Amino acid sequence: MIAPLERARRLARRSRAVAPPNPWVGAVIERDGVVVGVGRTAHPGGPHAEVAALAAAGALARGAQMSVTLEPCAHHGRTPPCVDAIIEAGVARVEVGLIDPDPRVRGRGIQALQAAGVEVRLAPRAMRARLADDLAPYLSHRLRGRPFVVGKIACSLDGAVADRWGQSKWITQEAARELGHRLRAEVDAIIVGRGTFERDRPQLTARPGGRLARRQPVRVVASRRPLDVPEGFVVASESPGALLAAGAARGWVEVLVEGGPTLLGAYLAEGLVDELLVAIAPILLGDEHARHAVDLGEGRLLEDAIRGAWRAHRRVGEDLVAWVRLPAATALEDAYWGLESQVLGAIGCR
Repeated sequence: MIAPLERARRLARRSRAVAPPNPWVGAVIERDGVVVGVGRTAHPGGPHAEVAALAAAGALARGAQMSVTLEPCAHHGRTPPCVDAIIEAGVARVEVGLIDPDPRVRGRGIQALQAAGVEVRLAPRAMRARLADDLAPYLSHRLRGRPFVVGKIACSLDGAVADRWGQSKWITQEAARELGHRLRAEVDAIIVGRGTFERDRPQLTARPGGRLARRQPVRVVASRRPLDVPEGFVVASESPGALLAAGAARGWVEVLVEGGPTLLGAYLAEGLVDELLVAIAPILLGDEHARHAVDLGEGRLLEDAIRGAWRAHRRVGEDLVAWVRLPAATALEDAYWGLESQVLGAIGCR
């Protein structure tokens, strides 16, 4: 049997591609052990998960329990506060996943529910950790003022992303490339360097299943010099940090840096990459002049290495795909747990 909050988590993930810059949230309402209403975040301006679940439950929400992946909002935005709808519906208990780090919330949703006599309890730590992982892009936007950054690498066993002539089509097989297209459909922007753009002329569109996704990322070419690009592309001359800050102001919560080696190296050198998605093909180029995945400059020693942690890995078709979490993501997690402890201590909720 699936626990209510796990069910809500799975619902939330289905809204990942439509909700940003809002958080993707899921809500489940149970009465006497029976699910009577579910909801997930709609597009910006549409119903929030809690309101959708209440609408589905109708009168059965009175006296029931709601499990929601993120603290309900208590402020007026494009929609009224969710806490008002929960209180008006007569929900008796609310299980909350994460504290909302948005400065307009940060415990105010829980306080409003408690003040109205609604029993509030926090999800177990293990579940909160899974939810924090799911919502890392949103947490990054609200806590750091920049998008969550994923660096994508497709390489040979010896780390080559292209041969000495720049040919890279294709190192990995179709199944791994399909995974990349699904990721493109979730992010808000894709960034490539001038060299990659001029050499490959990539489309940078999200085409999961071979079809254009309804929601397409902003296509950015990083270049300090003027550059002619097709319609639909943006040329950015800012530094990596400045570009991410500008993107956050536009509502970007997650970006994909697809390369090449110099651009990815620049983002890594500034500590701006949170996670790497690495697709490794079972091939060897064996050429010292082949182009390798990352360029961090000459003279680096082993003690200068950027060390990450394996997050997950699996075989995808003939290739091995690994997700590697880098120190920036660990710092983000620490920032969230610190905020959560501070907020819960202030409002007296555990």
